[in-house]
Amino acid sequence: MNCPSCFNEPAIIHLSMGVLPGKICKERLDKLPSPNQMIEIIPERIKAERQERGDSIEQPHLKGELNKRYVDLWGEDVARERGFTEKEIKNAKYVFDGMPQGRYYKDAT
Repeated sequence: MNCPSCFNEPAIIHLSMGVLPGKICKERLDKLPSPNQMIEIIPERIKAERQERGDSIEQPHLKGELNKRYVDLWGEDVARERGFTEKEIKNAKYVFDGMPQGRYYKDAT
């Protein structure tokens, strides 16, 4: 069986992985540099929509501690409806600030 990459040299047959590229193709592919970070291709339209709608996915709490940003966005009445007490609403903190995913949609560019 021939190499699936170049169709010229013999392929390497692996018992569990099946047909692999031949020795020369494998050496050539191993020399190619790999990216040092994940490449993300997102259209500008989607980035804009994420920024517009980012507040709609704000979580109300983290491990039972009320998120102050959620209270700022939706109000104390909504927090009361979700079962938080007056004391919890008064002592609410910005629980997601400082976390990498905490403000993704506002800070991402």
